[in-house]
Amino acid sequence: MLDNVLSFQDEPISGLGVLAQWKVMQLAKENNVVVLLDGQGGDEILGGYRKFVYFYLKQLIYEGNLMKAYSEAKSFLSQDEFKLLDLEGIKRYTNRTGVVEFFTDNTRLLKRNFKIDINSANGFSQKSYQDIYFFSYPQLLRYEDRNSMAFSLESRVPFLDYRLVSFVYDLPTAYKIRKGFTKAILRDGLKGILPEEVRKRKSKLGFSTPEKKLINENEGGYFSSYFRAMNNPYINGKLVASDLQRKNPRLDYKSSLRLYLFDRWFQKAFD
Repeated sequence: MLDNVLSFQDEPISGLGVLAQWKVMQLAKENNVVVLLDGQGGDEILGGYRKFVYFYLKQLIYEGNLMKAYSEAKSFLSQDEFKLLDLEGIKRYTNRTGVVEFFTDNTRLLKRNFKIDINSANGFSQKSYQDIYFFSYPQLLRYEDRNSMAFSLESRVPFLDYRLVSFVYDLPTAYKIRKGFTKAILRDGLKGILPEEVRKRKSKLGFSTPEKKLINENEGGYFSSYFRAMNNPYINGKLVASDLQRKNPRLDYKSSLRLYLFDRWFQKAFD
């Protein structure tokens, strides 16, 4: 399935959520669905991702609004559902994943045009802008378009109506993140329409796939063998293979998976 998906995507993918979306499209086709409505795009303008809370708190602190920053931080930290202090997210946004040491010199010498860590934006709006133009929308919409077209489906994304994007982007951040809730204005607007357990749900779950389990259960077997035999000018496969066999690997599972997915695409594209 991965080979098939990579053939249609024609670019590297960053996670197995793309395969989960592929299966949803396939199921829709098998059930004679012709048009799909997809919620793609809401997170980037309404602050649905965990990272936006970090950038909002940074914005409030820079503005000198320390009491508001304390209040918002307390609202998120006082509940377990949102998992603000997710270790993997913190590593990613403090630039401590350690993935660079597993690159070859070819990779390290490449010009780096963008950063995604906490220093990459001064607040919510700038981070939202970056996601819209560079990091999130271009990739997510490519996944959406390629996966749906593979099954001749029309997939519509109403959150990306340009009038809605323009309107929501210009709203103050306090309309989007408020009292421990992301997408606050959307939740307010759907009162009496959505069931309350859905409207007030704080956990964030997209096309979730058992990536961590997949890596952890196979790191010493399939993945270790794969990386050891890898011949990629950008990744030190033998170093990754050695790390996977450590009791406590330095490379987190998401980074391991992304290196693997990049190589699967690279071998397919440049064989």
